[in-house]
Amino acid sequence: MPIVDGNSFIYTVKPGDTLYSIASNIGGTVPLLVEANAIYPPVTDPYLIFPGQILVITTPGNRQVNHIVSTGEALYEIANRYATSVDSILGINPHITNPNLIYQNQVLQVPALIYLVEPGDTFANIAQRFGISTSTLFEANRNRPGLAPDVIYPGYQLIIPVPM
Repeated sequence: MPIVDGNSFIYTVKPGDTLYSIASNIGGTVPLLVEANAIYPPVTDPYLIFPGQILVITTPGNRQVNHIVSTGEALYEIANRYATSVDSILGINPHITNPNLIYQNQVLQVPALIYLVEPGDTFANIAQRFGISTSTLFEANRNRPGLAPDVIYPGYQLIIPVPM
C-alpha cells in the first residue's frame, strides 16, 4: 500500500495564503502541493486555492501526521475529523496541559496516515482497505480541493484516520 513516508501536515488555507507562502512556511514545494491536493485542471484552475480549504503538505521525516490548529478550532472538532476521541489526541500530545486551550498554528499529532492514490483506486475500495466507512474517509478529507467521492486522481494524498 502506498502510505506516504514523511512528516505530513494538515493545513487550513488562510486569507492571503499562496501555495508559495505555504510551501515556504511549512516546507515542501509548490509542485508537490499541487499534485498532492489536485490543484490543476480539470479539477480547478492551476494554483487556485481558497481560505478554508484543507491542504496536505508532506516534508521529509518520520511517518507522522500533524494537524495545524486553525482559528476557532476546538479539540473535539479535531478529534471528530479524525474519527477519534479527545482523550486519544491528548494521549499522543502530552504537551497539551489543558484540553480546552489550544492555539492557532499549534501543531498537534493526529492518529492518521496519508495515502497516495494509485490508478484504479476508488473512494470506496480505499475506505474498505483501511477498515473505515466512506463517510469517515470523506469527513477526514472535508474541504479539500479536488475531492469528490466519485472521482479521485492518482497522486492525490488522502487523509486516512487510524482508529485508536
